[in-house]
Amino acid sequence: MENSLFEQILSFPKVFKRGSAVAIDGLVVSVSVYICYRNYADKFNKFPLDLSELWLVQLIALLCTIPLFVMFGFYNVVYRYVSKPEFFSMALAIALANCLFFLSVHILQLNLFSNYDFLILFTIQILSIFASRLVVRVLNDGLTVKRHNRRASYHSNVLIYGAGSAGRQIARALMKNSELKTLG
Repeated sequence: MENSLFEQILSFPKVFKRGSAVAIDGLVVSVSVYICYRNYADKFNKFPLDLSELWLVQLIALLCTIPLFVMFGFYNVVYRYVSKPEFFSMALAIALANCLFFLSVHILQLNLFSNYDFLILFTIQILSIFASRLVVRVLNDGLTVKRHNRRASYHSNVLIYGAGSAGRQIARALMKNSELKTLG
């Protein structure tokens, strides 16, 4: 039986999958901060870019975002966060992280972003993080359907003998199970 790359990834330990989710979120946060920093530098002709400032700001953004995501439980189940309630909790966590980031940057007097850039930052992060969860969820759902179809082609036959009304109840329950075929 051939295993896809996604099946192999799902077989890894939970710690690896959680670490991967943290790394993807960290990458999204870092790239979004860089985009906003670059946008601000382009507007005000602040070239060449000061990379030490950029690294500091990215570190602050990560320290504001990842612990909040852990507190919100985003890494408990990697591909759960795609329904409306989870989307709103994700948006709330990202908004809180961005507020914390905004306050930290202003307290440290790092004038590297305009207020408009924080809106861009929020938008990039919400779309990217939600999309990453959605991709994993779609891949997992496809894998589940594939496994179900594989199993559905191999029905186990069941015969219930001499059980009376309890047997009829079991037969009704087994009719709902696609893996077992009730013969009588």
